[in-house]
Amino acid sequence: MRLFLILIAVLVALAGCGRCGEADQVTRYGWVIAVKPEMVARYKDLHAHPWPGVQRMITSCRIRNYSIYLRELEAGKWYLFSYLEYTGSDFA
Repeated sequence: MRLFLILIAVLVALAGCGRCGEADQVTRYGWVIAVKPEMVARYKDLHAHPWPGVQRMITSCRIRNYSIYLRELEAGKWYLFSYLEYTGSDFA
């Protein structure tokens, strides 16, 4: 029974790693910006058809969990909220 519990503890610890070889430090970033109402359609089009190299560049720059949300919070006032996690050591 004791060996079983030790094995479970080791497996849980390894599963928690999940990022073997990556930096242990994760820095989270978030931004909110306003979008001109006349640019909302253009924004939607660009993000519906991203350039092929964009995802590769995001990944190679050690960015993960990158999300962007577009919301109209007041009539005619649009905002973007973006969130990402950075696992490198030189965000600049």
